[in-house]
Amino acid sequence: MNLSYQEKSIWASLIATFLVYGRYFAMGARGSLPATVVALVVIEIVFQIAISVASRPVPKDERDNLIAVKAYRSAYLVLVCGVLTICLISDSVVPTAKTLFLALVVADTVKSVSRLYYYRRGV
Repeated sequence: MNLSYQEKSIWASLIATFLVYGRYFAMGARGSLPATVVALVVIEIVFQIAISVASRPVPKDERDNLIAVKAYRSAYLVLVCGVLTICLISDSVVPTAKTLFLALVVADTVKSVSRLYYYRRGV
């Protein structure tokens, strides 16, 4: 399977997201959130540098922009539904903040998966 530069970048982001946030939420969201975010940034930088060295970056074109818009639309819908659901069923402030953060992570994952889908589909 021949992947474009953008697809490799999306896969790297997904892997980093699953590694870092998967560990954070598997621990019951008891870890340090700032340390988690810093770890994600460091891993992303390393992955993106490795991808840039291995394959030449290609400038984005109209197709890339269209795919990004469609993916953001999907992620926004998931985020709004998640936030509304959390606000309606929650009765505590602290679990709500952590659950809202989970909704953001899920929405970001949906955006990345949507982008991969549209690249593979050929939009």
